[in-house]
Amino acid sequence: MMCMYKFSDHDGFSLIEMLVVLAIMAILTMAAVPNYRHFVAKAHYFEVSQVGHSLRMMVEHCYQSQGSLDKCHAGHGGIPRDVSFHTDGLVKQAKVLKRGVIHVVPKAKHGLKASDDFKLVPRVSDGYLVWELSGGAVANGYVDQ
Repeated sequence: MMCMYKFSDHDGFSLIEMLVVLAIMAILTMAAVPNYRHFVAKAHYFEVSQVGHSLRMMVEHCYQSQGSLDKCHAGHGGIPRDVSFHTDGLVKQAKVLKRGVIHVVPKAKHGLKASDDFKLVPRVSDGYLVWELSGGAVANGYVDQ
């Protein structure tokens, strides 16, 4: 018994079909790239937010030992005057200002800008510190509230 298979006249994709597939792929890529860039920037921002949270722990310790935020700033209450950073790191500056306000500024690299700063402002509520987060990092979604 002989088995014969007959190919149809249409053995491949037409040019139109290929162009439609390429157009769909281009649209999907254009939709994914901004999300990818934001994800990468948010991952790099983790180092900046960790510095802010480390200083936050120092301010909380100062508040618990002092009983108020008046002496919780750089150079007082166990908070370092200057915070040094690794030259390859992403943090440009971090300071604890008056009344425990923390301000962290990233270096302009890996999609981050100096305007993507991170501020942590303490407020006393029932004997505990409640932190309000603000700055460009919060506005751009690099740090969750």
